[in-house]
Amino acid sequence: MPPAGGGGGGQQNDSSLSTLWVVSALVIGALVLWYTAHAYLTAILFKIRLGEIAVVSLFSSSLNGVHDQIIATSPASASFTTVANISTQVGQVLMIPFAIFLGALAIVLYRVSSANRYRRVHSMQSLMDQEKNNWPQISVVTNLNLLQIHIHEGPWAMSMTPMQFAKKHKLLTEERVADSTGLASRSRIVVKVDEPRATQIFTRQLGRQWKGIDKLPPYSRALFGIFAAKVNADRTTANKVIKAIAASAGDLSKIDFSSAEVLLTKHADTKIVKKIIESHAYELTAMASLLEVARLDGILAAADFLWLKPLDRSLWYMLNNVGRRTAFTEVAGAYAHWLAERAIGRKLLVPMVSEATIALVAALEEIVFNPDQDY
Repeated sequence: MPPAGGGGGGQQNDSSLSTLWVVSALVIGALVLWYTAHAYLTAILFKIRLGEIAVVSLFSSSLNGVHDQIIATSPASASFTTVANISTQVGQVLMIPFAIFLGALAIVLYRVSSANRYRRVHSMQSLMDQEKNNWPQISVVTNLNLLQIHIHEGPWAMSMTPMQFAKKHKLLTEERVADSTGLASRSRIVVKVDEPRATQIFTRQLGRQWKGIDKLPPYSRALFGIFAAKVNADRTTANKVIKAIAASAGDLSKIDFSSAEVLLTKHADTKIVKKIIESHAYELTAMASLLEVARLDGILAAADFLWLKPLDRSLWYMLNNVGRRTAFTEVAGAYAHWLAERAIGRKLLVPMVSEATIALVAALEEIVFNPDQDY
């Protein structure tokens, strides 16, 4: 019985023989080509060498003798030894400049290699410090350590869930309900929403009525100018102002909105801007529609005015809600009223927030209530 490894050894022998046959075929092919097309190949090689000598002769006369030898030699009568000697002499001269060129190329490749360029390890802080020149929108948070602040506390807190919102505003009434067995041990707590109070809370979210641009706080005036510029297709100037304000937001007490005044002067009184504003009764709803139309000119992300969140949380979430299908509970009343004004096409002074209350009730019905859980 043949040994178990016999098959593998046979495959190695076959591979070795294949390599030998390939090498042999190449050698034989080269010899046949040399003897059948000797004159043609030599003529081509001599032309190449003459070209190389012409380049070298610009700097040195060391190959003039080789040049004369090539001119005096007939390609048809040149032996292999003669051709090889000519190539060797030219190659010895070209070797030095080619070595210098390859060395310089190696240095360049070493310097531009990504493995050598990207060796710095960043912390989150150092990365922000480096990139805030490219992305000034992050300037407002580069000096903050938000990881040390609870996610539900402070001006940078995330939006409240429906349950958190209801608990904060004391909108829930707890009721214990027994199951079909009637056993108290199997009862569960359900909550009902105080809908009249919820409607009151949502109505308060509407904020100030629209009284004109001059009555807006400085940050709202700046945003109004930016949005108005985008509405009127003045994208370049608007983007410059966005970056200028963002770059100054490293210290919110010194944030500079003055660059937006030129936009207000130029675009605030245009027909299209006036038409948008006249169909809304409240500042929040007017600003939301202005942003919506401004985005027809191109991307205008909420992150471009990230500095707004700690200054005016309600306006931030209202603008952040533009384009979303689901409203943040903190501005659900204002959002519902905005949708109503959009649908009817004119401003509504009477609060239209009932849909926000209905949505809150529906959202809470889907949650299994646990009084000890922080939803």
